[in-house]
Amino acid sequence: MRRLTVLSGLLIALFGLSAARDTSDAAIGDTPEFFVMFFVPGSSEISPEARWIVARAAASAKIEEASTIEVALSPDPSRRSGLFEARAAAIENVLSAEGATTIHFAWRPLSKDEISIPGAASRAEIRIVQR
Repeated sequence: MRRLTVLSGLLIALFGLSAARDTSDAAIGDTPEFFVMFFVPGSSEISPEARWIVARAAASAKIEEASTIEVALSPDPSRRSGLFEARAAAIENVLSAEGATTIHFAWRPLSKDEISIPGAASRAEIRIVQR
């Protein structure tokens, strides 16, 4: 009786493991098309975590054979410091380093609604545009 109980328990555990779904991007066959990252406040420095997000965006763009990568950044409040351009260049450098060099890059400022989100001054949105 004890053997039957142990064997039944093992079979149930094995069945549960085999029924578990793999929800990684590769298993689903779907790659994200929208990414959000944050800069170090007041600078164009990209943290290691944000660099990883930009690298994922580049990988997604290559997999999806995207025609454009659109990047939205908060506008430069002083309009003299060149922060918008420096941040755009920092993202483009990472995208290029990750092999997304043949894809067109488009830049735009975040909208007023997007800027109203807390932390938007350091926010960047990366959208993958399909062909």
